[in-house]
Amino acid sequence: MRVLGFLLLGLLSTSNTHAEGPEVSTCPNKFHSLTVHEEAKLCQIFDSTPPFSMVYHVKEMPDDVIAFFLRNKNLSMASRENNRTLIMNDSKTHRVVVSPDGNGSQIDILVINPSS
Repeated sequence: MRVLGFLLLGLLSTSNTHAEGPEVSTCPNKFHSLTVHEEAKLCQIFDSTPPFSMVYHVKEMPDDVIAFFLRNKNLSMASRENNRTLIMNDSKTHRVVVSPDGNGSQIDILVINPSS
């Protein structure tokens, strides 16, 4: 719970660094070595310097999106709280939060150190 709260707080604080707001852009195939879901829409990349963060939406249920990320052998489920699932690598430098959002899921990615 505490890790999830810090991750979400980190994402909120990075989103406030741009007075004009985040830029909605075409979704990349990868975000700092993490594969982005092929159905990703409404991608918002918040920073150009570490820590890097990105948010996007997919029209798949959270369990399917979680399975998508867990197929990456470098990621594992860290916690599940209030319908939000935290997935991260062993060094905790790449974090993904999957949450239900309407008829799909919201994915929040935080990359603290891209070289890990």
